[in-house]
This record gives sequence, structure tokens and C-alpha cells, in this order.
Amino acid sequence: MSRLILALFVFGVVVGASAEERNTKDGSWCTMSAPVTVSPGDAFEVKISVKADAIPAATKLWVGLHPFINGARKPTGAYNRPGQALAAGAAGEHTFSFKTPGKDGLQALAVVVWVSPTGGWGDKTKSGGMGIKVVAKQAGAEADKPASEAGAAKADKPAKPEQAANTPAPANPPAKGALPAERLQARGGLPNLAAKLAKGEDIDVVFIGGSITVQGGAKTGYVTAVNEWLQKTYPKSVIRVHNRGVSGTNSDFGAKRFERDVLSENPDLVLIEFSVNDLKRDMKRSMERMVQKAWRHDPSIDIVIFYTLHKDQLPSYAAGTLPKSASSHETVAIHYNVPTIAPAQVAAAQINAGTLAWDAFGKDACHPTAQGQALFGEVLVTGLTELLTVGTPGEHALPDLITGMSFDNPGPELKPLTDKPGVYSLPVPNVNWGYDPAFKSTDGAVVWRASWMPRNKGGRLDASVGADAKLWLERDMTWVTDMRGFSGPHGMALFRPYGSGVGLGAAHNEIGVVRFVAPKAGAYVVNMSSSKLPKHPMALNVLHRVAGADTAASIALVRSDKQADKKLTSSTSVNLAAGDEVVIVADTRAPPYLGSLWPNLSVEITAQ
Repeated sequence: MSRLILALFVFGVVVGASAEERNTKDGSWCTMSAPVTVSPGDAFEVKISVKADAIPAATKLWVGLHPFINGARKPTGAYNRPGQALAAGAAGEHTFSFKTPGKDGLQALAVVVWVSPTGGWGDKTKSGGMGIKVVAKQAGAEADKPASEAGAAKADKPAKPEQAANTPAPANPPAKGALPAERLQARGGLPNLAAKLAKGEDIDVVFIGGSITVQGGAKTGYVTAVNEWLQKTYPKSVIRVHNRGVSGTNSDFGAKRFERDVLSENPDLVLIEFSVNDLKRDMKRSMERMVQKAWRHDPSIDIVIFYTLHKDQLPSYAAGTLPKSASSHETVAIHYNVPTIAPAQVAAAQINAGTLAWDAFGKDACHPTAQGQALFGEVLVTGLTELLTVGTPGEHALPDLITGMSFDNPGPELKPLTDKPGVYSLPVPNVNWGYDPAFKSTDGAVVWRASWMPRNKGGRLDASVGADAKLWLERDMTWVTDMRGFSGPHGMALFRPYGSGVGLGAAHNEIGVVRFVAPKAGAYVVNMSSSKLPKHPMALNVLHRVAGADTAASIALVRSDKQADKKLTSSTSVNLAAGDEVVIVADTRAPPYLGSLWPNLSVEITAQ
């Protein structure tokens, strides 16, 4: 799991899970242990075993809980515990006690662990996280009764043995709208890919999905298995396999980034994996959007949709049906005659039959172990081998849309700025600025540039953030039409329209940076304003970079938590040579799993 929170949870209440089970996550600097499930009001412990020599200097260890309510993608509040002292280089176990909040609709808790001398997220040196599912207590459960009462009414009956970990899941009736679960649905096969491989042509294969696909790039992962099989089986072709998984994201985000992350590789085969992160939702629209985008770009692209497994989906597979998310994916696949492979069906059959223990298959509720990844790889390779024998080469036809919505999105028609001479307003993405991270004047000179820097180099909310220009000089943002804005490598919006102005901030592992390039030497005034402040602590650090320099000096710093009137008004003067830059860095202390944009921001730079 490469995200602290978003990739940790699947929302939904499970009744009857054992509160004694514990999850353990082994990281580079510590091992974390917490209950698999808790119920409202339960007391429980989070245990952190710090590894020897992992902490170079004396500091403190902190643990916090973030509750997720009613399926929300963001937590509501936090429950933090006082820090416990850590000696430099020392190993040891630390225990933090909590009580499960009694909030209505509480479905999951994020355990966030970090190392910091002050407890602030901005000066952390280590961090990690794991998830706990909140479950309902069974009404009238025998376990809730005193020992003298429990079983008294049934004293003449033998005790029911404890259910073994590998006991098959109970047979459930198929869910409404559920489709049959099969290892392979060949449909139109992969005829175009097969023809190209037979001729020894160069091939590009793209995997798109969530964190399970990210981890599929490991040594025993399924992305690696498919790559190795192709390279060995078709030595005459130059084969490039691209892993475009992004942790903690679903098919809606996959559709938004499809041009940038998939079509940019001009793929011959696209494999789509989102059945776990889509979980209990009907995602036909986003799945259809990806198929439409692929075949409008190149109708010869072959596509495979495949299904991975979440523990909560075992009953669906025991009933012989696909879970809700996969059923919606399968509906799209049927309509477009796209083949599907279900590694989840094979794994679930073994787990439900008791021949494969869940702990051997999964590291948590959804991420496979090395053994689980290897099993998925075997199923994919077997399925792809069969699909290469099916179908006739040619262009894939685009039938009528099943979601009844238009997927044509040519992008915005940009309007020119109407600034007076000597006034340089920050252009609004999707209105005045799009496609190119360099905004140019009518004479072709670059006036603004959208860049990004690593988020782990920020979080301090001080004048030092962004001062190392090497962090952002060669890192341009990328335009994403479906998001109406610019993003960093992970694809979340860093710079987009927001209210009466723009939103500039951080998302995933990136911090947004916008840069003004002085067209001529002289004195300038930098005015910034916003009628609204961000929800999380943020700072706008305004820096002056001399042309050609590797560093920049702060000339103004505004913090959201220092604005008493709940809005921003800032004015700063600076002397610039031609080619010098005014750089605005949007820093935040929001946890990495949360995006944070400074809203309604307007910037106007005026030559004096």
C-alpha cells in the first residue's frame, strides 16, 4: 500500500468478524499491529515495534486515528495520542490505547503512525499507516452474555465448534443484477495483438489499475509475470510493458487519466483492473469511457478487463456470481465484446474450498501476498494465451453507448486574457490556459509555467519550501482534459479552476508551483487575493528566482492559519531582470492521502 489511507479501506459493514484477529504490517522502520476489526465502544491497542538503527536521532513516536463515515473518501476528524519518546538507534515496542468512537455511520479507522519531535506532520521524519474496519455487534450474540447465562437455555446441546479460518464462505443467493463468474470470457479475443506478434512487430502493453496493479510490478507480481511470458514466448518482437497503476484510485480516475497514462504509449493491448477499488459501486460509465477512448484513438487496440479480489467479495464468488463492481465491468465487456479474465474467481474458489488460506493469499483485505500475486499471474498468462487464439484481426466496432451519455470531450476553447499593458494575471486553467504547461503571450514568449515539486520536500509552511529550484525547474505539470486542469505524475489536480479564481495546491505526492517569467526588467508588484481559505493549513510561498539560478529567495509568505479575516489579501514588490521568475509554491500540512487546494485564488503581477 503506497498511500497512507485511501488504499487502506473498503467501506461497508461486516457483521461477526472476530475482534481478536490482528493485522500486521512490516515496514522499513517499524512493524505495525492493530485489530482487523473493532466495534463501536471497543477498547483496543495499536502496537508499534521500532526496528534497531531505524531512528538516527532522539525524537517521539505518534499515533492517530482518522474515522471514515458513511462511505466518505476523506476522514472526519482525528484522535491522536501523546508522543512516546524514541532513543536514537534503539529498538522497542510501543503500545497506544484507543477506544472506538461511537459515531453513527462509522465504517473504518485509519491508523496513522509518524515520527516527529513536535507531533507536527510537517516535521515528520518517518510515517506509515494501516486500516481497521469497524463492524456492527450482532444483536443478542451469546458472547455478550454472562458466562452463567450463555448456553444455559441450550445446555442439552453440544457446543458449536469454532469456525476454522479456511471454512468455505456460506452460500449466498446471487445479488440483484449479478453476472456469472467465469475464469475466462473469450468473446472477441485478442486477434490484432496475435497478428502483430506473429509478424514480430514491436508491441506496447499497458496495465491500468490501482495499488494491486502497482504491486503487480514486483518480482512475483502479475505485471512482471505477463512481461516475462511475452518476452520469452515472442523473442522476435520488441515488447514494452508499462505499469500505469495508481494506488487508492478507482475507474473514474482511471478514465480521467486514460489519455495521459495509456493512450500516450500508443498501446497494442490494454489491461484494466479496478474491480476492488470500485468495490460496491456501479461503474459502467467510467469503464465504458475507457473503452470508448481507446477505440476512438485507435480501433485496433485490443482490451482485456480483469478482476482481482477483496475479502468481502468471497460470498459473491461462492454463489457463482461476480460482485457488484465486477458485474458492472462485465456488462460493459459484454456490450463491447471485450474479453474478461477473473483471477479473483480462481483464487476465491480455492479460498472458499479451504485449500488456500486467506493469510497465505492476502496481506490484508485486498492486497495479495507474493503467493497471491503469483497466482494472479498464472491465471492471466493462461487466459492471455487462450485469447491469442480467438478472433479475426480488424477494427473494433463502437456500438451505441449503454450509459446514454456523450463521451466526446474535445477540450476547452480557450479565451484570451484581456489584461491591460503591463498587467499579467494568472490565467485560469480550462478558461485561458490549457494543454501546454507553458502559457505564452501573443508574441510567443513564455509568461507563466505550471510546475510541481515532491510533496515530501514541503509541509513546513515556511519560507524554505521551494527555495531549492532544482526541485521544480524540470518538472512541468501535465494537462488532463477530464479534470479541466493540470496535474503531476499521479494525475490528481494541482492547478484547476476553483470558484472565482484558481485552485492551487497539493495532491498525492506532489505540490503545485506556478511561475511568472518577467518579460522585461523593472519593478513589479505581486498581488494575491482569495475570498475563501483552504480547510487544511496551507501556505503560499512567493519566491524570486534569478534567471539561471538553482535557488530562489522568499519575498513573501502567507499562511491560511494566520488570516484573521478568513480571506487573503497580499501585495509584494520586487525588482526583476528580464527572465527572472516570481514563483508561487502552494505548501500544505494536510496528510499525504488528502488533496488540498488554496481556493478562489487570484494573482496579478503588475509592472511599475
